[in-house]
Amino acid sequence: MAIRMEPLQAHHDTEAFGCGDDALDGWLRRIAKQHLRKGISRSFVAVESGNFHRVLGFYSLTVGEVDADALPSAIAKKLPRKIPIVLIGRLGVLTEAQGRGIGGYLLVDALHRALRVSSEVGIIAVLVDAKNKNAVNFYRHHGFLQLPDRPQRLILPIRTAISLFEIRPG
Repeated sequence: MAIRMEPLQAHHDTEAFGCGDDALDGWLRRIAKQHLRKGISRSFVAVESGNFHRVLGFYSLTVGEVDADALPSAIAKKLPRKIPIVLIGRLGVLTEAQGRGIGGYLLVDALHRALRVSSEVGIIAVLVDAKNKNAVNFYRHHGFLQLPDRPQRLILPIRTAISLFEIRPG
């Protein structure tokens, strides 16, 4: 199955999307396009080549800030009190497509977008609020660190994201 990423558009069938989490499903169906129109967040969808209407997965991005005091000390040292971040607001995979690596594909795409933004605008990290223990494990598996006082909030420093995508010889 060939998958490609696209910005969420009117032709994408968000009504048929179901990932097993009513809050995520409802957000994609009712709020994602509103946020796009209002400039609050941007959503991106994974679609199958040949069926560009069917949403296999999605994520949303927005910018924000976080108190440096809330971060692990190794990240927070020598930073100002408020630091700029990219927030992965939502991420979900169609139930029947789960277990095929689409979640990782979505996350890599989100990190690539965050890195592009960080080359033009100051961003220290990518932040996510995991919805449950499985989501926490997913993000931890991909290098995110849990915040000390909020274990369902995870962070990936931009420096770490850059190192993940470096091409190493041999």
